[in-house]
Amino acid sequence: MKVISTAAVPRSAKVSYWTDINRLLFTPLGVEPANLESFEAKAEYEALGPTGFARVCSTPAQVRCTEEDVSKITRRRFSVNMVANGHVLFNHYGREIELEENDFVLMDNTCPSQSWITEPTESMILAIPDTLLKSLIPYPEQLCGLHMPGQYGFGRMVSSMLRSIWEQIEEGVPDDTGAVIAKHFMDVLVTSYALNHHSDAEGSAIANTRRIRIKRFIETQLRDPELSAGAVADAFKISPRYLRMIFAKDNESVSSYILRRRLEECAREMRSSLSRSRTITEIAFGWGFNGAPHFTRSFRDHFGMTPKEYRVRHFQTCQAAS
Repeated sequence: MKVISTAAVPRSAKVSYWTDINRLLFTPLGVEPANLESFEAKAEYEALGPTGFARVCSTPAQVRCTEEDVSKITRRRFSVNMVANGHVLFNHYGREIELEENDFVLMDNTCPSQSWITEPTESMILAIPDTLLKSLIPYPEQLCGLHMPGQYGFGRMVSSMLRSIWEQIEEGVPDDTGAVIAKHFMDVLVTSYALNHHSDAEGSAIANTRRIRIKRFIETQLRDPELSAGAVADAFKISPRYLRMIFAKDNESVSSYILRRRLEECAREMRSSLSRSRTITEIAFGWGFNGAPHFTRSFRDHFGMTPKEYRVRHFQTCQAAS
């Protein structure tokens, strides 16, 4: 079993070490610790047949995989990320979800992602080659970023199996049984998604693929104030009507999607200790809004309070917790 840890690394080099190791062994990413003075991280990794299993522990931090990071990836893999202990907020494929203990999410390493580890957290990650997953789920992209509860039903079986598999890995797994274990787990995983998100995997394959590509494009352009439904249609050389048809399955228009994602990013930045020096207006304009009144009104409609109230309430909560 490979073990990587920042424990013996000098304080000033811990973040760069952790970033470089992930780039070499797992996936390119950037790490911004909530507290540089107390940042620590550790990963244990073992191959399991055609898959790879890792247990990762980290103190609070923001982790990002950007478009630039994605461009450096040479091998596509999907991964099941489960929170074993702690709490993580994920943003992937334009979906923002919170994972508590035993919850998990499917992720695609060729799509940008962000996660916020809000407390010391232990995660279990199973990396799956794209060819293997696609042999079982034809369009796994449709399921990426969806919240999967791990407390009941087949979701509970998935989380229990991940824990049991790791215990077995710690004891030692013979080379000839790793593939068998991985196959049994994949069968349970596929069943879990079929029962929980069957409707998300239905529909036209062409339309689903285009919707995924369009959402990825929107995610990269959120900061552009010129981004609009019309601009998206022009970028993909399709009619506005066809664009509306593609998004109809999500019960959310393109304009609503863009607005929601911008608001979510503004709220995330307002919660971040790294952005305390930035004003609310600077944050809003940085995410494509070009008018303070429109931003404030939209934010209040979405979150039920003004941006100022949201920011104050969040930091009051953080201070009370500390």
